[in-house]
Amino acid sequence: MSNRTDCTTRRRGMTLMELMVSVAILSIMILGFSNVLSQTQRVVNDSQRLMKANAAVASISQLMRSDFRSVSKIGFMKIRGDFIAFSTAGPSFSLTSNQRGLGKFIAYRVTDDLGNTATDKEVLCRQAFVLSETGITPDVTPMDVWGLDLANLQAQNPTALSSLADTIDTNASYQPQVAVPPMSVANFKSSWQVLLNGVQSNFGIRYGQVFIEYDPSNPSQIKRRYITWTTTAGQTWHRFDQNGWPDFVSIQFGVMEKSGQYEGLRAAGGAIGGSRIFEIVCGINR
Repeated sequence: MSNRTDCTTRRRGMTLMELMVSVAILSIMILGFSNVLSQTQRVVNDSQRLMKANAAVASISQLMRSDFRSVSKIGFMKIRGDFIAFSTAGPSFSLTSNQRGLGKFIAYRVTDDLGNTATDKEVLCRQAFVLSETGITPDVTPMDVWGLDLANLQAQNPTALSSLADTIDTNASYQPQVAVPPMSVANFKSSWQVLLNGVQSNFGIRYGQVFIEYDPSNPSQIKRRYITWTTTAGQTWHRFDQNGWPDFVSIQFGVMEKSGQYEGLRAAGGAIGGSRIFEIVCGINR
């Protein structure tokens, strides 16, 4: 006969030192996990902002290239450092009335955002004035119709064409009064001109002309074609100067949202002051 001894296992809790070590390890893990989440969220936000900026500028570039493809050399083109205006030919329709015509005066410029006093938060505007057809009674008072038709434009002399360009450029009646969002009835009426807000003041325009270099050993053989870019303080071309017109136009601007959301885009290349710099190159009649 054997004796059986029952062994009881004594259980004990964690010591204070073990508890402190466990809490320290858990805190380190939570901190590291939160840092990973924060970095991930920042990358996602930056990617979304980049996609938003690229999508907006892609739409603007399509509109600009369509406009410049329609440039009509029977009218005019004026380029000043931060302003460009030109005439186009083709069916055109008013955005603010039932008026229509066979051409437009189009201008691109950057103007102050009246709702934001920061000097680097401006608005890129596109002004398109329809050369109205005669015999059409407007249903409302149009804000984007010019009192001139294409036939009358063709009859203008060089002085009158230059004067038209200067009027769009400097006349106070054609200066956009915009605010994003609108702050008054006048701002609301001008909102049809707004393309993009949050544009920096480094907006600039230059023009390019194509030159041909021939092979000296064979003058009939083209060696290369190249573009010379020029920035001008003010130059106007019209239908009496057909050979001097630009072949390309380059429009450059920086974009920064009012909240500074484009700060994370500095690493995307060409950034100035926390903004992303875009350049749109358009061919004239191309």
